[in-house]
Amino acid sequence: LRRRALRLAVRAVGGSLDHGQAERLADDLAESRNGSITCEGGRVVAILDEALTVRDLQATVPARYPLAAGDLESDEFGWSLAVDVSRPSSERPERKSLAVELDRAKVKGTLFLRATEPGDRIAPYGFDGTRKLADLLSEAGLTASARRRLPIVCDIVGPIWVPGIALSERVAKDERTDAVWRLRLAPLS
Repeated sequence: LRRRALRLAVRAVGGSLDHGQAERLADDLAESRNGSITCEGGRVVAILDEALTVRDLQATVPARYPLAAGDLESDEFGWSLAVDVSRPSSERPERKSLAVELDRAKVKGTLFLRATEPGDRIAPYGFDGTRKLADLLSEAGLTASARRRLPIVCDIVGPIWVPGIALSERVAKDERTDAVWRLRLAPLS
């Protein structure tokens, strides 16, 4: 029963234990031993102080995706992003939204999507100065895995939109904006 429960738990997160691996982990749990196994599916199953954890051996997040008008689906990130060019709406920018309008004239170069990188900073809309993205993501309560999979929209200067977290003051629309990049993020279904 214990081996079956372990196999089902690991399968639920995309891994697969063979009979021998499940038996070894069950024995380690029963005898309160620490240990780990790398199983099929690229998952590491670890026991530390009687707690079982399963994690990716290596995150598979791409370096960057160029953005253009249309829909982009990313299995690596687990999100879809709809991008179009339009006239600005009358709604005020919201920095913590999953939809945003970026002033096209303020965006430098082309837009692209990537994972967060060490040292990333953003000047959040409505605030003075810049903040480290790592601090904003931590304050939002995101796990390390969620942080790796959160797509960051950038231009050649740096991050300009972190969906659900922050919009950069630098590219926020204003009363002089005549064209916007409209972006809408949604989880893959």
